[in-house]
Amino acid sequence: MKVTFSEYKEYMQGDGYAEREITRIFRAFKAMDGQSRSWLVWWIVARRLPKDEIEGITARYLIEERGFKPVNAFIIMDWLKTEPETAKYFLLKTETDANIGEKAVRELEKLMPAVQTQSAPGSSEQEADESLGDS
Repeated sequence: MKVTFSEYKEYMQGDGYAEREITRIFRAFKAMDGQSRSWLVWWIVARRLPKDEIEGITARYLIEERGFKPVNAFIIMDWLKTEPETAKYFLLKTETDANIGEKAVRELEKLMPAVQTQSAPGSSEQEADESLGDS
């Protein structure tokens, strides 16, 4: 299952993300492992939350108990896999109803240099066809 950049962008715009955030978060997800990308794909396609638990935390907890948007919850879940102590500290210091899209992407960019070097999807015909997930 996969989601094209156009489908992803439509979802993100509907959820109130700014254009700049949409592109940066897409690049961040492209740099993540398959499991993390699949969380976003399944959410966009079927509105299905992952049951995965990372460091004792689930996406459902982040969304329902902490007030994060689903995409932000998936970013945090991935962060918990790569930098568990930093991510847990971030969660302790972040207000319950936080919208961390831009802040989390900046942190992820520090951890994943590939996110910074990739061009923005949609800047050419070929890139507009980029997708997340499996074929």
